[in-house]
Amino acid sequence: PCVEAAIKGVVGDKSAPRELRASIMRQVGQKGMDDVDWLARVARGEGLDLPSDPKAEISQEEFGIILNAQRALGKSANPKAVEILIGLVEKNPSNSLLIQALGKKKDPRAIPVLINVLKNGSRSNLSRHDAAGALGELIATEAVEPLIDVMQNESDESLVMTAAVALGKIGDKKALPALEKMVANLKNDPRFSDAEWRLAKEGHGYIAPIQRALEQLKR
Repeated sequence: PCVEAAIKGVVGDKSAPRELRASIMRQVGQKGMDDVDWLARVARGEGLDLPSDPKAEISQEEFGIILNAQRALGKSANPKAVEILIGLVEKNPSNSLLIQALGKKKDPRAIPVLINVLKNGSRSNLSRHDAAGALGELIATEAVEPLIDVMQNESDESLVMTAAVALGKIGDKKALPALEKMVANLKNDPRFSDAEWRLAKEGHGYIAPIQRALEQLKR
C-alpha cells in the first residue's frame, strides 16, 4: 500500500518531470497494481492535465502513462479489473491495447464485448484481430458463427488467419465444414498471394496456420 501510494503521488503530481512519471508507469504496466479504480482513471487520461480538445496532441510521456495504466489493468490481480476493462473496451472498441489486456484475463465475462468488437467491421482490423485471438484462448463457443463469418468474408489475410486459428482452438465441430471448405479452396482464394504459398511451404505466413487449425479441429 505504501509503494502504491508513493506511485500515485508521483504520477499524479503535475509538477513532477513527465519523464519520471512515465518511467514509473512503465514499471506499473509491467507488474500491475491492486488499485484498479486509480488505474482506470489514469487509463481514461483523468488527472493528467490533458488538453480539453480530444483531438489535440499530447506528449509522448503522457501517452505512455495512459497506455501503461491500460496495460497494468491486464496485469492486476484485483478481480474488479475485468469489469473495468469490459467497460473501457465498450467505450473504446478500437483500442487494441485494452482488448489485449482484457483478453489476458481469460474471464468468460469478456466474451460478449469481444464478440461485439469482432463483428463490427468499422473497427480497426488490429482490434478485431486481438478480439478473435482472445476468443480463441477463451474457448468461446458463442463466437463460432462470428468467427466463421470473418474467416469467410473478410479481406485481411491476418484477420482471416486469426479467426481460423481461433476456431481450431475452440474445437467446436460446427466449424468443421466451413474450415474444410476454406482449406480445400485456398489455392483459388484471391486473398492469398503466390508469395504466401511460398511461405506456406516453409510453415510460415498466413496459410500454414489455417491448415494447422483444420488439423486441430479434426482431432
